[in-house]
Formats: sequence, C-alpha cells, structure tokens
Amino acid sequence: GGKTSPQGMANTLRQFDNKVSAPLKRKYPAVVVHDGWLTPTIKKTLTNAAGLSTVLFQYVNTSDTVWMGQHPEKYQILDCKYHGRSYRDMNRVFIRLMFEASFIRQFDYWMRLDLDITIDNPIKVDPFRVMHSGDYDFGYVQCLRGWGCNAGLSQFLTSYAAGMNVSDPPFLHDVTSRGVYFYGNVGIGRVAMFTSPQYLRFAQFMDENGGILR
Repeated sequence: GGKTSPQGMANTLRQFDNKVSAPLKRKYPAVVVHDGWLTPTIKKTLTNAAGLSTVLFQYVNTSDTVWMGQHPEKYQILDCKYHGRSYRDMNRVFIRLMFEASFIRQFDYWMRLDLDITIDNPIKVDPFRVMHSGDYDFGYVQCLRGWGCNAGLSQFLTSYAAGMNVSDPPFLHDVTSRGVYFYGNVGIGRVAMFTSPQYLRFAQFMDENGGILR
C-alpha cells in the first residue's frame, strides 16, 4: 500500500529473523511488497535489519485500472471511511494483485506478517511444514466479533457462489451464516491455490465490482 514507517518495517524483519528463521534454523526469505516508495537507503536499512534472512523487494502497481476509471460508481467508499486509500490499496495487493504477479510463483507457500503483529516467543513448529504435511490451502485466525470492514461480504459470497455453481464448503457457510471472518494482517497460504484460475477469477470479479476498494 502507501508509505509505511521504515523503522516499523525494520522491527518486523528483525522479529522475523529472530523469532521465525533463527529458531527453525531455516532462513526463509522475507518479501517486502511495495508500490514504488522504497529508496535505496531504506532497502539497505531493511536488509541489515533482517540479519541472516534474505530480503527481497517486490514492486506491485496499485494505480487505478482503466476499468476503475470507466466505472467510478462501483468504487464509492461505503464502509470504514476512516481508512484511507493506501489501506484499501494494501487490501487489493494482498487479495488480488500479489497473486497475479509472477514473483509469487517461485514459492510454495506465503505467510503475511503486518507491522502490527508481534511474535512474543520463538516459533518452535515450522508453519510451512505444517501446511505441507496437512495438505492445507489456507491458515488464518478466526474471529467472531462482527463484520468490521467487511460489510456486504456475506451477500457477495452467497451471490457469487450461486452464480458460479460453487458448493457450500464449511468455510463459506461459516462466513455467510455465522458472520465468521479472519484478520488479514496475519495468515499463511498455498501459492498454488491462490494463483489458481478459480481463485484469481473470484478476486478479479470482486475487485472489478468495487468490493475490495470500497
């Protein structure tokens, strides 16, 4: 998304190296996804902060698309108006744009850690190995405290599933019937699933109907 505190990013990378890579004795790469605001000085600071962990920097274009310009009525902000455009662009990156980019396909799994996530203790169980051994597609923290900034999501999912003749898996039922959702600032997923034609079609459809941005 938009500009983020370089010091906050450095702290997150330092945490990743000390609490994830070091105890697991596996130097997983950390990817800093940005929309063009990183300078060489900031990149050097972040690389140094990550210790022995490899840091990759990946640009993702968050500019308005032609479609957005042609259909501005679909992108009128309806919910969580206190969040600015950079927050909404960030959501577009982590829901759609990141998985359309080629860089993500070099990995088997992705894990997202935002700057507001604190890892208090060293991780003893490798989350990537857990995903692989369990043949899982997505890991998330479940919440039951209301819709937050997801107003209209339940209706959208129900309509999309009906239109695409998608079956009603437990997760979809939890979201549409019980109001379950998950925090986006921490999660882990299988790249093959999130880059599949089925997922990308869903993300594109939601984005081009204004569902992510608004």
